[in-house]
Amino acid sequence: MRSVSNTTKLALAAMSTALSVLFLYAASILNTSRLALLFLTSLLLWIPLNEKKGFFYALLSYAATALLSFLIIPDKSFCAAYASVFGSYCFIKFICDKIPSKLFAFLMKLIGCNILAGILLLVALFLMNMDIIALIDSYAVEYWIIVLIAEAAFSAFILLYDFLARVFDKELRRKLVNRN
Repeated sequence: MRSVSNTTKLALAAMSTALSVLFLYAASILNTSRLALLFLTSLLLWIPLNEKKGFFYALLSYAATALLSFLIIPDKSFCAAYASVFGSYCFIKFICDKIPSKLFAFLMKLIGCNILAGILLLVALFLMNMDIIALIDSYAVEYWIIVLIAEAAFSAFILLYDFLARVFDKELRRKLVNRN
């Protein structure tokens, strides 16, 4: 795969940022598809990140998306979800994909998701003054069941993300990114 110019990488990062802010805004105003839109914002970071030497441009896109979404979007919970979990996961995947063992890489991604979810809970608790314990207690479900459901959701997220990133890299990247 030929490398693309820095200008192209910056353009990919800008495109990723613009679409991510748009999807975050849509997630904040729509009553449906919120989780899918948050997932897409995370997947959009893969576009500049997986280019050769694209880490800086993906980091730039992540920071710009987080900052712009906090400035533009009225419901800050989606901004916090992006900044703490969905945007950050792309970097965890990028690092863990370098691990030779697929099982160990999957487990590291799962641990990363748990850490990011913990960060999101702390942000919700301390910065957004949300009473997480009362919210969990309102479902009248044991805590261990919630943990199992969360682990299953994280596993599905990781597998779907890996699949879509592979599809993008094998099928769509050459159509989207000009390498001439």
